[in-house]
Amino acid sequence: MPALIAGLGELSRKYDLPIINFGHAGNGNIHVNLLLDPDQPEQGKKAHACLDEIFSLVLELNGTLSGEHGVGLEKAGFCRSGTGCEFSGTDAGHQAPIRSERHTQSR
Repeated sequence: MPALIAGLGELSRKYDLPIINFGHAGNGNIHVNLLLDPDQPEQGKKAHACLDEIFSLVLELNGTLSGEHGVGLEKAGFCRSGTGCEFSGTDAGHQAPIRSERHTQSR
């Protein structure tokens, strides 16, 4: 967890975007959110690049990209690789493979 939080801080500085983190630290489930100003469209471009690096960082640290709330377009490319994604809920059968060695959140 410390390596993730440190890495997110570095990415926040690199892309000059605020990143806030919250969630369920006890089980390692952290929600990472980039804060964007809708009046600054250039931030959207930076955010896409930053998200790619965030997802790569999570996978490098042997984490997973959670499908707890669904997998949108941003995560889809990382999930198609067949690694790093985990799903729960009723949509699980329609998603990419589950990394069984990781926990699945209960509802």
